[in-house]
Amino acid sequence: MIRLTWCTLIGLLIGSQSLSARERPRWELGVIHAAGQLPHYTGSNHYYQRSINLPYGILRSEQVDVSGVPKLFTDFTPDLRLEMAFGAELPVESGDLNELPPPGADGSSEKVIRTKNYTRRGMEDIQALIGIGLTLDWYLGGHVTVDFPLLSKSTLGGGFRYAGNSFAPGISVDAFDRDSNYILALGLSWEYGDENFNRSYYEVKADDALPGRPVYLPSAGLISRNETFRFAAQVTRRLYFFALQYRRVLENSVVQDSPLVVVNKNEGWAFGVILALTASDASVTRRK
Repeated sequence: MIRLTWCTLIGLLIGSQSLSARERPRWELGVIHAAGQLPHYTGSNHYYQRSINLPYGILRSEQVDVSGVPKLFTDFTPDLRLEMAFGAELPVESGDLNELPPPGADGSSEKVIRTKNYTRRGMEDIQALIGIGLTLDWYLGGHVTVDFPLLSKSTLGGGFRYAGNSFAPGISVDAFDRDSNYILALGLSWEYGDENFNRSYYEVKADDALPGRPVYLPSAGLISRNETFRFAAQVTRRLYFFALQYRRVLENSVVQDSPLVVVNKNEGWAFGVILALTASDASVTRRK
């Protein structure tokens, strides 16, 4: 399930890549290599660190991309776009109730690279989540973008069970304009969750309470402030590179007092190379 969710996250990157600002191949087939370091959930000091290789394919029209993660949008004006939005959250496998704490897992370290989560030991595993919704993108000139993504989350494993909604308004400033083959952007966003979504990660039920892990019921509201630094380059028509550095800060967060929150800041990275092995000579013309 972790591999499947990583593939979904990579699909989101492929779907959002700027394969040339104005002209993009009508279709392409290729391979991608990506690696990243992500926390099990915001506020956890447990991290996944993975690298993956997989094939991909994409078919484009003027307003639709068909791929592993489809893209559908409409431009109300040259500077205002409504787009179908997708997102994914990695699953979290809880450690065994009676296991001994691995080094740093008790909070003495800000980063523990580990598959199982000791903080949630004995608790029910969290299934991978897939989010589907809409985002409104507002382009302020050629360098500033304001977006308003609203996602409804459901479990990806064990059936599609509703897991709440999230809203993450944000702004990004790009050193390059919308017609460039490069991205060098700083982003700032605020993620909010409704009560159902926040309970998925931060609730401690009476049956799960332990010494140092009391019963906790989160409310709806701000989860974290997210800061990103992103670089991407369309090196050639068939070669694309991207890198991402991010930080999530639980400042004024409604969940920061949860006993499942170990750190108030998460930092990580991701990078990848996308190579189109074959591509259409025909092109689709549109902006980023």
